[in-house]
Amino acid sequence: MSITGLNWQDGKKRSSCSYYFSHYPGIWGWASWNSSWSKYLFRFNSNSQENTFIDVISNSKREALVHKRDMTNIERVDTWDYSWRFTIMYHKGYCVIPKTNLVSNIGWGDNATHTRNKGNWKARRATNSISFPLQHPDAIHRNIKADRYTARMIFLDRESQLMYYLNNSIGLIRKWLGLL
Repeated sequence: MSITGLNWQDGKKRSSCSYYFSHYPGIWGWASWNSSWSKYLFRFNSNSQENTFIDVISNSKREALVHKRDMTNIERVDTWDYSWRFTIMYHKGYCVIPKTNLVSNIGWGDNATHTRNKGNWKARRATNSISFPLQHPDAIHRNIKADRYTARMIFLDRESQLMYYLNNSIGLIRKWLGLL
């Protein structure tokens, strides 16, 4: 459903091919097709029976909980990429990921919308080139090993988890104290 230049595998070779297929879209340096973008689901009801797909495609209960948390945050956070990730998952779509990282996000800093922490490890992504002619996979299927690694590094990383629980705890304390 999309193609990207972003690779989170930190140099780990997942195959001899030039690219692989993933449920996780790379949101830096990416493109899609009109037929895919027309399926974009702006909002998800996180309590809906329709959203059982999260349990089916997740690699662990913890990962499913993180995806469900992000689905709930769609209503509270000014973001489009959570919805795009869930759209791809919901439609059992794939993102084409290069075997090496080709892009970096230069939009980190104080004036950024979401990527303010210039010290974040995600801000220091090394870029590489890809060799031509491309080596194509024999079949189109999700690279589960790569997706597990991406889930661990991006969605289950300690900083993201810590910030989520810290923000939730502060919100609960403020609510309990009657400050909201």
